[in-house]
Amino acid sequence: MNGLVVLGLWTLVGAVIALLAGWSPALKWANENAGFSSWVQAVGSVAAIGLAVWVVQRQHRLELRRKAIADWQTKRAALQGALQVMSGVYSVAEKIASIGCVRPPVLMDLFHLAIELEVLVSALSRTDYLRFETHSAIEGLSVSESLGKALLHSAKKGHERMRQADAPDHWPAIIARANECAAGIKVRTDRLYADIVALEPPPKSTHSQAPWAR
Repeated sequence: MNGLVVLGLWTLVGAVIALLAGWSPALKWANENAGFSSWVQAVGSVAAIGLAVWVVQRQHRLELRRKAIADWQTKRAALQGALQVMSGVYSVAEKIASIGCVRPPVLMDLFHLAIELEVLVSALSRTDYLRFETHSAIEGLSVSESLGKALLHSAKKGHERMRQADAPDHWPAIIARANECAAGIKVRTDRLYADIVALEPPPKSTHSQAPWAR
């Protein structure tokens, strides 16, 4: 029996009482038996108090659930944002390793990827790790930043040197650094993704109905 049914029953009871009050024999009997009207008044008062308490408690539970859902959404969005930045560094590392295997490698491609990597590393350096509660996010972001910086340094240094005439081939070192960066970040992104999937929303409240309406 839900709350609407209970409300309907109380409305019906009120209508019956009003009908009886308009019936003169019943009114006469009620006047001769003062205890009856007192009993009806007492029952109505108890019901009104119980209904008021239930409404307040229900509003409080709904407010707590709304807050829990908002906190869950904020936490999930932050983790997803961290995963996107980490995945971006991983993707650039993979691209750098792939263009280094092409013969002859294109230095301009390395230059463009270095710029993209620099933007991602800058975003990681500005990230507030205190926003996160999970170890996978904190470790993943810090490791991604460290590996990204190392790869960026190697890419810039190699690009500048290989632009010079008769410069030695720095691609093997760049490819090795890129593969190291990609492998290190891949492990962290997999862990963080698993944590995001396991982050379940708050359970629905089972106490939204009044005790007499269940």
